Amino acid sequence: MPTSSFYKKTIVKVLYIVLSTTVFYVFLEWVFHVTKPSFMWTMTIWQDIAVFLLTALVLVVPEIILILLLWGISKLFKSNYAEGAFQWFGAIFSALISASLTLILIDNFTYTLFGVGIVTTRRIPRAFYALFFLILIALFFRNKLAFLRASEKVSPFLSYLILSLLLVASLVFLLQIPASGLGKNLQAKDSANLPDIIVLGRNSRSKRAWFIRPISFWEKMPISTSPRF
Repeated sequence: MPTSSFYKKTIVKVLYIVLSTTVFYVFLEWVFHVTKPSFMWTMTIWQDIAVFLLTALVLVVPEIILILLLWGISKLFKSNYAEGAFQWFGAIFSALISASLTLILIDNFTYTLFGVGIVTTRRIPRAFYALFFLILIALFFRNKLAFLRASEKVSPFLSYLILSLLLVASLVFLLQIPASGLGKNLQAKDSANLPDIIVLGRNSRSKRAWFIRPISFWEKMPISTSPRF
């Protein structure tokens, strides 16, 4: 069991704020697509859960690699400036995600209720959205940097929850590898011209792309036409 001091380490706190923000961002976008008419309505609830886990995994793995790489570089210099620069990186990276999520939620709310949003504005009105976005980044950055510099530790419960989700997502991904190999020959003709890529799903009202999904995973997975529950 990690000690209390472990949860106060800079690397642990940076991983915590970045990964928790990313997973929360993916979760809210997943809820939006699950509860609104979209491509996910043709899938079972288990397939919906799988797409949430795999999407989170696709985003989180590169973040972990980048954070560990920058942390290793900062340790080479062994100075307070390097430590401070690493804290700044963690704060700004997490602040960008939090600001984007907040702006999307507000934009979806105003567009749904009043028909006013980013896509309906031009020039000066849209510039206000940009200014608001910058203000959000500054506010979140200040809050997260203060957290990283303080002696406050991260939540062990949320840390284990995020770790558990990533482990389950990794297991789901590994289980799909044999299934993909078995179904490759059966769907060779149908998918010959379809690239194995990641695409963005679209919000049907605002025509904006916010959500990603692995195409190859679903093309090799049977689509259910039965009720979702």
